[in-house]
Amino acid sequence: GDGDDWLFGDAGEDTLIGGVGSDRFVLSSNSGSDTVLNFEVGIDKFVLAGGLSFDALRLNSTQNGTVLQVAATGEVLADIFGASGAISSSDFASLFR
Repeated sequence: GDGDDWLFGDAGEDTLIGGVGSDRFVLSSNSGSDTVLNFEVGIDKFVLAGGLSFDALRLNSTQNGTVLQVAATGEVLADIFGASGAISSSDFASLFR
């Protein structure tokens, strides 16, 4: 929607679409691979849940976007398309519950 949204993929393969405002895309391992569209670098954030940290991830640039993986297992957390620039550690936050 328009505004600051929290987008959760939950189990399975989901498509998360950012919009106007500062959006939060919540990602965790063992919940399926999500497709993320319209990520705004420096405005939106990837929120890592379930004990994940940025140091445990690998970002791979592809011809079509960026693949976000868990480095130790190769599990794909998200395929990111349409990011407004290069994604870096400053685009991530951790969610502790």
